[in-house]
Amino acid sequence: MTEKIVNTLITLGLGSQITIIDLAPCYKGVGLPLDIKGVKILRPTKLYAPRLMGKNCSEVWKFAKLNADHIKPLLEQYISNPTPILVVNDITIYLHAGDPMLLYKAIDKSILFIGNAYYGIKLKDECGLWEKEKLLVEELSRRVDIVWRL
Repeated sequence: MTEKIVNTLITLGLGSQITIIDLAPCYKGVGLPLDIKGVKILRPTKLYAPRLMGKNCSEVWKFAKLNADHIKPLLEQYISNPTPILVVNDITIYLHAGDPMLLYKAIDKSILFIGNAYYGIKLKDECGLWEKEKLLVEELSRRVDIVWRL
């Protein structure tokens, strides 16, 4: 859905005004990166799927923290040089251990924000990551104008 929305914006001639921060971890079929041309794409060099890769809670949180550390510079880069349209693919990867205020600051720099996030129970864990993810997605949902649940 995100890819279709962005491609529609590109068709309208807005490609140069779009920055995508792509946080899909791409691990065993989970987290697909966006395949879009004609826009600015920021992607960390390395991302982890914490719940799928971590063998225990300590590893799950370690991977979540590593993700946040890799993503933070991209959010800061966007904040220092924003485009009118910000798209964030797989926001929850950052919300696991990142500072939500930094994400909100980036969102506030945009005129149009489009994001997608995991909000299901299939990846529920015993480490507290799912509960934090759920709460922060709900908080983010209250900060935006329109929420589509698919």
